[in-house]
Amino acid sequence: MSLKRNLEIFFVKVERLISSVGTKTTKPSLDAFSLSDIGEVEELWSVIRKEIKEDIEAMEFVDRKLKEIHAAFEDGDGDTVGRAAFVICVVADVKNLR
Repeated sequence: MSLKRNLEIFFVKVERLISSVGTKTTKPSLDAFSLSDIGEVEELWSVIRKEIKEDIEAMEFVDRKLKEIHAAFEDGDGDTVGRAAFVICVVADVKNLR
C-alpha cells in the first residue's frame, strides 16, 4: 500500500479513537476501543514511519503521542487518550506527511 493510503487509514483509526473516548462535553469512555485497537494503530504507524523521508520532526511528534496514548489507555485515562489522539490529527497533519 502507498504511504498516502496508509496515512488515510491511520487518520481514520485515530479519528475513531477520538470518538470512542468522548469529548469535553461527554464522559470519556474506553469501552468502544481496546488495547488491540491501539496495537493496530501502532502497527500501522510502524509501517508508515519507515516511509516518511521529509517530515522527521512530525514523525517524532506522532511517536511521542502514540506512546502517551498507549500509557494513558493502560491507565484508563480516556481524556488523555482523546487529547493526544486529537493533536496527532491536528498538529501533525497526519494525512500530509511525506
